[in-house]
Amino acid sequence: MGFTGTHSIANINTGAKSQTQLNDHAGGQFQTVGNAVNNGQFQIQGNHQIQNFTNNGQANVLPRAFNPDGSPAAQLMELDIADLEDLASFNNIQQNGQMDFTGTHMVKNINTGAKSTTNFHDHKGGQFTTVMNANNTGKMNVSGNHVFDNTTNSGQFNAMPRTFNPDGSPAAILLDLAQFNSFSNTKGGNAQFTGEHAIKKLANEKGGKVAFMDHKSGKGSTVGETMNAGDMTASGNHMFDKTTNSGNFMAMPRTFDAKGNPVKLELVDLATFGNIVNKGGA
Repeated sequence: MGFTGTHSIANINTGAKSQTQLNDHAGGQFQTVGNAVNNGQFQIQGNHQIQNFTNNGQANVLPRAFNPDGSPAAQLMELDIADLEDLASFNNIQQNGQMDFTGTHMVKNINTGAKSTTNFHDHKGGQFTTVMNANNTGKMNVSGNHVFDNTTNSGQFNAMPRTFNPDGSPAAILLDLAQFNSFSNTKGGNAQFTGEHAIKKLANEKGGKVAFMDHKSGKGSTVGETMNAGDMTASGNHMFDKTTNSGNFMAMPRTFDAKGNPVKLELVDLATFGNIVNKGGA
């Protein structure tokens, strides 16, 4: 079942063997969906607006097929803030299956189930998804320039390096990666950061595990404020401004040398800390 143009759907419920497409339109027309429950395959491409989306199957949110001027999008044009309203937007997502995001989209709230897999893919044009509130209890992978305001993780969260350079070529040197305003890793959560990311506030609760991994190109994450009560490790060129530790924090040697080769003995360019307060932690 496919929808193209401007339509209004109050409620849609799809079966396990179903295929549903919300297609892009050259003139920017879009679907308005009140409540969608997907148990099959659901593809979304274009300026569609979805109030509540529950995914129990496989959902794929794609970049636009047309540029804002209506021309086919070989590589989508750069969009400023005013253009963000022209792509798919979701108010509430309950993600229990597999869901993929590529391109520029807006998600207000997303909650993922324990058995779910959610992927935010990199885009060769640098487009990104903006997420206001994310609560992950499953598996979530993030690669690209995506922006997260508030994130709570009690599952497995992996922030990975970009797969494309700013010019769209496959990435060897990585720039302009994911940004997190507030990231909370709760009991049972496992979060891993590799490459260059920016985190304003990071809280790792007791029972949580956070690892900052080394990158062979020397890229590291920048963290403004860190509150660690769980287990945290850092290997590589990461920068921590203010760190308060009441758990177990280990700053480890690099695993790659300056040339990107596995480290043997000589270690360079390690983690940098501005201020550390260790409150009975290890």
